[in-house]
Amino acid sequence: MPLLKFSWLRHLMKVLLLTLAAVVIYNEWLALRLASQSWESMAIGEAKLASADATHPKSVPVRVLLVADPQMLSTLSEPYYPLSLFAVWDANNFMKKGFEAAIRTAKPDVVIFLGDLLNDGSIASDAAFEVMKNDFLNAFAVPDSVKLSIYLPGDNDVGGEGKDLLTDAKIERFLRAFPLPSDLRYLFLQAVPVSNELDGHISTQAAVQQPGVISILLSHVPLLPGTTHRKKLLAEKPSLIFSGHFHESFHFLGEKSKGHASSFWAFTEPNTVLNFSLFSKEMHEILVPTCNYRMGKKSYGFGLAVIDSKGWLEYGVYWLPSRFWQLQLYCGLLGVMVLLLLLPHVPRLFYTVYCYTRRVCGSQVQENQARLSQAKKGYVKLVSFH
Repeated sequence: MPLLKFSWLRHLMKVLLLTLAAVVIYNEWLALRLASQSWESMAIGEAKLASADATHPKSVPVRVLLVADPQMLSTLSEPYYPLSLFAVWDANNFMKKGFEAAIRTAKPDVVIFLGDLLNDGSIASDAAFEVMKNDFLNAFAVPDSVKLSIYLPGDNDVGGEGKDLLTDAKIERFLRAFPLPSDLRYLFLQAVPVSNELDGHISTQAAVQQPGVISILLSHVPLLPGTTHRKKLLAEKPSLIFSGHFHESFHFLGEKSKGHASSFWAFTEPNTVLNFSLFSKEMHEILVPTCNYRMGKKSYGFGLAVIDSKGWLEYGVYWLPSRFWQLQLYCGLLGVMVLLLLLPHVPRLFYTVYCYTRRVCGSQVQENQARLSQAKKGYVKLVSFH
């Protein structure tokens, strides 16, 4: 029975197609637009910017956009080809649109990538790594208005976790692809990379404890929860550390005299702004969440920190819309549409199955009757013979 005879079904399909179009518009444009509006409502550092004296650059707060663990996907380790092509494209495109929206909203002076830029960077060949680097720089294109960009390596970029060995060749390849600026200072803010991956490859000794300069430590792996870097933390006594690696948002707090965390809590409330002074006896570490929905976390986004020359910090997370919910909505709608398209053919299918079953059963009955008839004839002959 053709689809057109089901007038109610035809109208329902039109409604579903319009619904699908609305869902596409919402998922691919409106959801991120609404998220951007919620970011703007947080007004991170806006009061300080309004009260700053533009004629004195050092009075203007520095806006820092933080990107942690994007782990840009590739087909190198993604299973289920050719579905992997769509999975890689969707995850990377989602991050690209989110980063562009974060740049437009935050208008940062500094952009810091806290490691694990590439999901398969450490295991890739040189040629594949070059392709991944170009794809990454295209997706996370930093505009010319940004004064300082810093790229830290993570274990997915250069190894160092499990059986994936960290080697000098991998580190040097990463630094060629994402070179660190010779000067990591912007106005009164000095960035100090601290990581096992960079030990022996860069020098940051002159960046600490300078008058009128606020130093922030940058690391892929969190520093305060462990003891590996306690000696360095005790020597430098930083007020602020930014790190990633855990893929979640946390705030660790400790004392400068002890060099380790005494307390911590998850920083996951939407539209919440964290603020504190960097000129105190406390040492803060902020773990920035991943921005990749494929990292298995419920929430993902970008961090924004605004720091003024007096050492006051405001920090919040630009949380991205839930891509998993969006994909589930797509699958649900498409599944209903496929079922409705098959619905007109269900009676025909049942009739075909019925006819086939009847024909098969009928032939079997005839065959059994023929066998029974032959058996009777054979029995009659046997009796007559005796």
